[in-house]
Amino acid sequence: MKKNILILLFTTLVGAQGINSNINSFKTNVVLRPSENNIEVIAFVEIFNRNLQFLKKDTNFESSYDLNISLISEDGSRIDEKSFSETIVVENFSQTVSRANPKLIITFF
Repeated sequence: MKKNILILLFTTLVGAQGINSNINSFKTNVVLRPSENNIEVIAFVEIFNRNLQFLKKDTNFESSYDLNISLISEDGSRIDEKSFSETIVVENFSQTVSRANPKLIITFF
């Protein structure tokens, strides 16, 4: 049985100027993989340092993010949700604007 599924990605960026939504700043991809009587949903999110807001703390720079990935049915009811949080600490400013080595988050529903 084929069902239409909507996946919502919510990212909250906590930084110096408060809480901001930054959903359009991240690379996302969703893969649907059919299995017996079900569809497995695989969500990929790449978070680059350049899309985060870092604060200087002592000799390092620090940023945090919270990521919520929700699986929503056609009628709008939430089927499942997964949350991820991380604090990133880098040593120098050039790493705060880096496009290299994004954080890759992969989750399965």
